[in-house]
Amino acid sequence: MPYSPSPSRLVVYYVTDDLHNAREYNEIQLLRRVARVVIVTQPGSAPHPLGLKQIGASVPCGWRASWLQSWARISFLLCRVGQGEIDKRFPERNLFTGGPLFRRVVNFFWSIKSHPWISNFLPTYNSLYFAPLRLIRMCTKPRRTSSPIQRVIVFDAVLNRIAHFAPFIEQQRQQGALLVANVKSWDNAFYARIATEADGFLVWSPAIWDDLQQTHRLKSSQRLAWGARSFFEFHAQGQRRLPNSHPEPLTLGYAAAYAHPRMARSEASVLARVAQELQARMPGARILFRPYPSTEPEAYSALTAIPGVEVQRIEGPVQDRFGDGREAIRFGSPGEKAAFLSRCDAFLSLATSFTFEAALFGCPIIQLALAKTQRQTSDEQDIFRWVDNSDHLQSYFLGALPLARSYGDLVTQLGQLDTLRPQSAAAATQLIQRLYLPGAPQQPTEAELLLQLKQFLTHLKPHSLDPVHLLDHA
Repeated sequence: MPYSPSPSRLVVYYVTDDLHNAREYNEIQLLRRVARVVIVTQPGSAPHPLGLKQIGASVPCGWRASWLQSWARISFLLCRVGQGEIDKRFPERNLFTGGPLFRRVVNFFWSIKSHPWISNFLPTYNSLYFAPLRLIRMCTKPRRTSSPIQRVIVFDAVLNRIAHFAPFIEQQRQQGALLVANVKSWDNAFYARIATEADGFLVWSPAIWDDLQQTHRLKSSQRLAWGARSFFEFHAQGQRRLPNSHPEPLTLGYAAAYAHPRMARSEASVLARVAQELQARMPGARILFRPYPSTEPEAYSALTAIPGVEVQRIEGPVQDRFGDGREAIRFGSPGEKAAFLSRCDAFLSLATSFTFEAALFGCPIIQLALAKTQRQTSDEQDIFRWVDNSDHLQSYFLGALPLARSYGDLVTQLGQLDTLRPQSAAAATQLIQRLYLPGAPQQPTEAELLLQLKQFLTHLKPHSLDPVHLLDHA
């Protein structure tokens, strides 16, 4: 389809089957203000909560769906290794996927393909994953027609999350639609399974765009930094935690970070040790624990017999997240999260994005990252080996937040809240600015952002053309 710099109409097709996730709503609402938005989801899904027009894309089923899922795994095994530690050291991070034989096979292939001389000749995950679909589409020769409507397909940049929609995305690409990969989180830029061949990218901030460029060989430089949209509704709560002015027992908040049951059990074991240290050195201190929204309570059994641990369940009904039984989840609301943080004198971070809510709320934060000499149990080894090999945690948390390298160090810092508060506030300000969290001073005004978003979408070019650098408001 010939590229038109000034299409008469613009339609954004937002690809998602996560219909209950309110974190997407701010993104969709913003897109609605500059273009007509159509939700692309699985056939038979319930109406979209925002009342938007919704179409059911033809998705693979039966053996085709199984084949596509298998091909996604094979592509990951055979594709080029990314430049981040999270990908180079994948076997060390593969703590719970598959059995011993599978892990030995993965380790063997990774040791071969990680060598630079070999990795440089391997295809990217994006090109390998879409290769069979492109071959099929080329054989069917889809018709490309000129149209006054510019179609933009916005989809999750982590391709394995939208495997159901891969045929639809490739069909649209070959029919002339423009593809925009939405980098939906701060850690996604380091994942090998990123859509590196998209025509454009939506990212939280220039810092995340830099991460993306350094980790991958991108086909296009067209991007827009539009802020961490999923946190804007929480920020609008406008509540802040005031320092305690009377000698009450300290309450340390913690929000679970891991969805997989094995990692959740390890996480609970580490937190139980923290609770024991607190009780021994700060009698009366307690931990307020917020479970992971989709994890069964049994995964946290290590906490049930520990004095001083209170579990604050997430309010709201259990929902079928994708409408097909894949995941039951209980989403929290901005008000529920603010109520949780209002009860906390400090917040303990391991690896969760809830740390950003704590930063926005003004709650003092400590990052726990046990030194290797302090890791005595297999649970501690599992959790903190993950932390060691995660680029995003190293860059954004360990490089900014007040850090505790032992349980004793953690308790000591909690006993000095007057010193911790200004250190944590400075770190929170750094996170807010780098990630374009709500309230970052370099963020464009709403009117400026809408203008930038419309220019980005309407002037987007296929990546085979010379890309235009669209200025981020920095």
